Amino acid sequence: MSLTEIIEELPKLTPAELAAVEAKLREIHRAPVPPSAEWGEALLEVAGTAEGLPADFAENHDHYLHGAPRMHLRTHRLSVFRRPSLAPKG
Repeated sequence: MSLTEIIEELPKLTPAELAAVEAKLREIHRAPVPPSAEWGEALLEVAGTAEGLPADFAENHDHYLHGAPRMHLRTHRLSVFRRPSLAPKG
């Protein structure tokens, strides 16, 4: 049963049934949330499981997903640290 169907059924319930639904909702809401893995642990579970991706996918994901120009990590790092406009003249 979908959420919409459940909500549509609520007006058909008797006051006692509505009270029971309310009590159950309060009980569920108070229940402790089961512990979940930390983000790092969750990511490690799936790390390296993708198959069929290009070798440079991590470096160029914007290229593959959005069509951005490819970046070459070594070139990009040099361009960040050695901008021609900041290079010493002479």
